[in-house]
Amino acid sequence: MGEPYTEPRTQKFRQPPTSDKTKKLFQDFLEVDVAACWEWANYDCVKARKTLDELISKRGDAVHRSKPVANGAPPAPHLVKREELDKAIRFLRCLVEATDKALAGK
Repeated sequence: MGEPYTEPRTQKFRQPPTSDKTKKLFQDFLEVDVAACWEWANYDCVKARKTLDELISKRGDAVHRSKPVANGAPPAPHLVKREELDKAIRFLRCLVEATDKALAGK
Protein backbone atom coordinates (compact mmCIF):
# COMPACT_ATOMS: atom_id res chain seq x y z
CA MET A 1 0.00 0.00 0.00
CA GLY A 2 1.03 3.67 -0.11
CA GLU A 3 3.36 5.43 2.26
CA PRO A 4 2.40 5.69 5.94
CA TYR A 5 0.28 8.60 7.10
CA THR A 6 2.22 11.63 8.21
CA GLU A 7 0.66 14.96 9.08
CA PRO A 8 3.08 17.19 7.10
CA ARG A 9 2.63 15.04 4.00
CA THR A 10 -1.14 15.42 4.07
CA GLN A 11 -1.03 19.19 4.67
CA LYS A 12 -0.48 19.86 0.96
CA PHE A 13 -3.88 18.31 0.18
CA ARG A 14 -5.86 20.63 2.41
CA GLN A 15 -6.14 24.06 0.83
CA PRO A 16 -7.38 24.71 -1.68
CA PRO A 17 -8.84 21.31 -2.53
CA THR A 18 -8.93 20.27 -6.20
CA SER A 19 -9.70 17.17 -8.23
CA ASP A 20 -5.95 16.81 -8.86
CA LYS A 21 -5.22 16.75 -5.14
CA THR A 22 -8.05 14.26 -4.57
CA LYS A 23 -6.65 12.01 -7.28
CA LYS A 24 -3.15 12.26 -5.80
CA LEU A 25 -4.38 11.54 -2.29
CA PHE A 26 -6.03 8.28 -3.37
CA GLN A 27 -3.06 7.39 -5.56
CA ASP A 28 -0.50 7.99 -2.82
CA PHE A 29 -2.33 6.29 0.03
CA LEU A 30 -4.42 3.58 -1.68
CA GLU A 31 -2.61 3.23 -5.02
CA VAL A 32 -5.86 3.75 -6.92
CA ASP A 33 -6.51 6.32 -9.64
CA VAL A 34 -10.09 7.04 -8.63
CA ALA A 35 -10.38 9.97 -11.04
CA ALA A 36 -9.98 7.61 -14.01
CA CYS A 37 -13.12 5.80 -12.77
CA TRP A 38 -15.25 8.92 -12.44
CA GLU A 39 -17.54 8.02 -15.33
CA TRP A 40 -21.32 7.69 -15.35
CA ALA A 41 -24.26 8.84 -17.49
CA ASN A 42 -23.42 12.17 -19.19
CA TYR A 43 -20.01 12.39 -17.45
CA ASP A 44 -16.60 11.19 -18.47
CA CYS A 45 -13.60 11.54 -16.16
CA VAL A 46 -12.55 14.88 -17.69
CA LYS A 47 -16.00 16.43 -17.29
CA ALA A 48 -16.36 14.99 -13.77
CA ARG A 49 -13.04 16.51 -12.67
CA LYS A 50 -13.92 19.87 -14.22
CA THR A 51 -17.33 19.87 -12.53
CA LEU A 52 -15.82 18.92 -9.16
CA ASP A 53 -13.30 21.77 -9.44
CA GLU A 54 -16.10 24.21 -10.31
CA LEU A 55 -18.15 23.09 -7.29
CA ILE A 56 -15.14 23.38 -4.99
CA SER A 57 -14.50 26.89 -6.33
CA LYS A 58 -18.13 27.91 -5.87
CA ARG A 59 -18.07 26.53 -2.32
CA GLY A 60 -14.98 28.62 -1.59
CA ASP A 61 -16.66 31.71 -3.05
CA ALA A 62 -19.72 31.16 -0.86
CA VAL A 63 -17.70 30.64 2.31
CA HIS A 64 -15.41 33.61 1.84
CA ARG A 65 -18.06 35.97 0.59
CA SER A 66 -20.24 35.90 3.68
CA LYS A 67 -20.19 39.32 5.29
CA PRO A 68 -22.44 40.87 7.91
CA VAL A 69 -25.43 42.70 6.51
CA ALA A 70 -25.15 46.48 6.94
CA ASN A 71 -28.01 48.16 8.78
CA GLY A 72 -30.81 48.90 6.37
CA ALA A 73 -29.08 47.27 3.39
CA PRO A 74 -30.90 44.43 1.68
CA PRO A 75 -29.17 41.06 2.01
CA ALA A 76 -27.17 39.89 -0.99
CA PRO A 77 -28.86 37.22 -3.10
CA HIS A 78 -27.82 33.65 -2.48
CA LEU A 79 -24.79 32.62 -4.51
CA VAL A 80 -26.25 29.16 -5.17
CA LYS A 81 -29.80 28.67 -6.39
CA ARG A 82 -31.86 25.67 -5.22
CA GLU A 83 -31.74 24.03 -8.66
CA GLU A 84 -27.93 24.33 -8.72
CA LEU A 85 -27.73 22.85 -5.23
CA ASP A 86 -29.89 19.88 -6.23
CA LYS A 87 -27.74 19.30 -9.31
CA ALA A 88 -24.55 19.49 -7.22
CA ILE A 89 -25.91 16.97 -4.73
CA ARG A 90 -26.81 14.55 -7.55
CA PHE A 91 -23.34 14.99 -9.03
CA LEU A 92 -21.60 14.37 -5.69
CA ARG A 93 -23.68 11.25 -5.05
CA CYS A 94 -22.64 9.86 -8.44
CA LEU A 95 -19.02 10.83 -7.76
CA VAL A 96 -19.06 8.99 -4.43
CA GLU A 97 -20.65 5.94 -6.04
CA ALA A 98 -18.01 5.91 -8.80
CA THR A 99 -15.25 6.32 -6.19
CA ASP A 100 -16.67 3.45 -4.13
CA LYS A 101 -16.72 1.23 -7.24
CA ALA A 102 -13.11 2.14 -8.01
CA LEU A 103 -12.05 1.22 -4.48
CA ALA A 104 -14.08 -2.01 -4.48
CA GLY A 105 -12.39 -3.05 -7.73
CA LYS A 106 -8.91 -2.54 -6.31
